[in-house]
Amino acid sequence: MDQTLRQLGELLLGAVPTVLLLATLYILYTFLVHRPLTAVLAERRARTQGAMEKARADIAAVEARTADYEQRLREARQKLFKSQEARRQQANQSRSQAVLGQFPGAPVALLASMEADVYPRNKPDLADLVDGSIGEGSFFHERFGYYAQGVGPQTELVAGDLHVDPLTRRVRRGARHITLAPREFKLLEYLMRHADQVVTRTMLLENVWDIHFDPQTNVIDVHISKLRQKIDADFERPLLRTVRNAGYMLTAAD
Repeated sequence: MDQTLRQLGELLLGAVPTVLLLATLYILYTFLVHRPLTAVLAERRARTQGAMEKARADIAAVEARTADYEQRLREARQKLFKSQEARRQQANQSRSQAVLGQFPGAPVALLASMEADVYPRNKPDLADLVDGSIGEGSFFHERFGYYAQGVGPQTELVAGDLHVDPLTRRVRRGARHITLAPREFKLLEYLMRHADQVVTRTMLLENVWDIHFDPQTNVIDVHISKLRQKIDADFERPLLRTVRNAGYMLTAAD
């Protein structure tokens, strides 16, 4: 028994240096490694968090400025569109009053066509249109199908098997009737009146949308695509064609 106790005591006394060594190593690790590393990581975490919060604040400020700019841009465009529409209506009214004042018997279709802006850019003088030159072979007859005596209108526009009536706003291709939205009809009517001609994007913006600057949108592409789906999708021969780097053409030619 005494020998066992003595051996146990010697074992414990022999372990004391090991315990002391381990404790010393732990203390050194705590003060020399763990605490400095924890402090560095905390500092970096705080610095990163601050940078992220600043970035979020900057992004929010930029988004606010962008939203304000877009709102002002929309308001400016709306004012511009309203101003252009007012000037156009005033000009149309002035032209209509001038025609009625000078030519009381002028056909109503002439005034309606002026309202629709279907004349080409190089439109002839009103006197040439109304005073003695509305007969067969004249500009007015070729464009609107009216005779000087006002005999029934020949208003149908035809390109191949595509028929458009501007007065009734009916569209058919072959025996199939096609329903178009107002803007699609105006686009198709303009293309029909310029059949077999290349129509540029600028011409479409000015005459279909009454926009005299590039709005930097794909509004023309969207409407052309919708129109093409309605008049060409289920037919063997497409009529509405894209002319690369030029514009569009509606033609029945091969």
